[in-house]
Amino acid sequence: GENVFLFPEGTSSAGMTVLPFRAHFFQVAMDLDSAVKPMVIRYQGESARLIPWYGKMTFADHLYALCLQDKLEAGVEVLSEVQASVFEDKFAYANHVQSLVK
Repeated sequence: GENVFLFPEGTSSAGMTVLPFRAHFFQVAMDLDSAVKPMVIRYQGESARLIPWYGKMTFADHLYALCLQDKLEAGVEVLSEVQASVFEDKFAYANHVQSLVK
């Protein structure tokens, strides 16, 4: 019964920083006066730099490299809900949520 949206940056990176969130992804929450529950995925361990898929990597090559790993580690942090009605527009909403996940 929940809607899930992954990666509000709208693109992928090496995962060392959080890229700017795309405000248009927050418009639905604004329109419905809904809350967003941010979650953070943090890759850990020796393969942390291998896990993200970005740049000119092909999906097949990336998936193959992941499958060769003995172990992949990730932690998930669930943050408190952020209600849309507190913000004047989708840009303020997106910026605030982004500031929480850094």
